Amino acid sequence: FEEDTADVEFCESMLWYLSERAARDLRSHRLTARTVTLKLRYRDFTTLTRSHTLSTPTDSERQVAGAARDLFRAAYARRVSVRLLGVGLSNLVSAAPQLDLFSAPRELAWERLIGPLDGLRDRFGFGSVRAGSSILLARGGDSARVSRQGAHSKRE
Repeated sequence: FEEDTADVEFCESMLWYLSERAARDLRSHRLTARTVTLKLRYRDFTTLTRSHTLSTPTDSERQVAGAARDLFRAAYARRVSVRLLGVGLSNLVSAAPQLDLFSAPRELAWERLIGPLDGLRDRFGFGSVRAGSSILLARGGDSARVSRQGAHSKRE
């Protein structure tokens, strides 16, 4: 970030945004990930890395963001300002083009919506459509905290 922040809501919004980017990158390569990794760097440059392996591989930003948020909440114990956040995905496998029959209706609706959202982002730019809590980053002032180089997600 250009400025260190102790704003937990902003950090969680950034994690959603990074998860969106990482999941979109997975889908564009027809991959899914089993492991979500959080990188958290504090103002004093102390850096923590935490990972969680999912029960099933995913390319869903909702699942990636949920895991990243849980990792962040568990790791952010020092209450010191945050300098950097990162979301990484690893243990990649080829995507299976099949929906889970036992998914909740809300999850199935999201899965049907994500294809058109990806199409809009491909055509008009990634920032043209915001979902989840990343919408908070588009509000005045908050986006100024993001480095001019932009936020980056990592795929291994």
